[in-house]
Amino acid sequence: MHSFKTIRLSQSREVSRLIFVAGLLTGIAFFIYYYAHQLTIAHYDAKAHLLVARRMVDSLSPGYSQLGVNWLPLIHLVYLPFVIFESQYRSGLIPSLISVCAFALSGYLAYKISYRLTGSITAGVFAAVVLLGNPNLQYLQSCPLTEPLYMALLLLALDSLICWREDGCTVLPWRAAIWTSLGAMCRYEG
Repeated sequence: MHSFKTIRLSQSREVSRLIFVAGLLTGIAFFIYYYAHQLTIAHYDAKAHLLVARRMVDSLSPGYSQLGVNWLPLIHLVYLPFVIFESQYRSGLIPSLISVCAFALSGYLAYKISYRLTGSITAGVFAAVVLLGNPNLQYLQSCPLTEPLYMALLLLALDSLICWREDGCTVLPWRAAIWTSLGAMCRYEG
């Protein structure tokens, strides 16, 4: 019985790696499509997120006082190292790729959480496919927006909370608290 459990865990790890790669490939494919059609910063919020981050270094009154007017600060702090370069500020290339990575991570986590709760590789794959196959998310993850990062942070929080529970709740759930706090600094829903 022990060897069956080990084989099953090994299969699950391999599937989770494939899910992550599939998420990256899906994300990159849609990003390329939307980027080629100049749609990655067509959404007003995408442009505005880049602008808020840029204003921290390039405005009449630069600094952290530019944060928090309309949106929570985390995404703008993440974008800050990139938008200081004019090409990144105008194109949103690297900030959009951050969203692509968060999308792939979310697909991986959807698989991992579902597998952990059900013990079924099929259920895990289904959960990942539903997330990665969502056309709305496929567009959002192609843009420098808050949603992909927020989704990944909350899935990380949920995964950490499940791990904490499975480990017997012997210590405080610090990892879950950190991911939740970061998510709360990303979107008001947090």
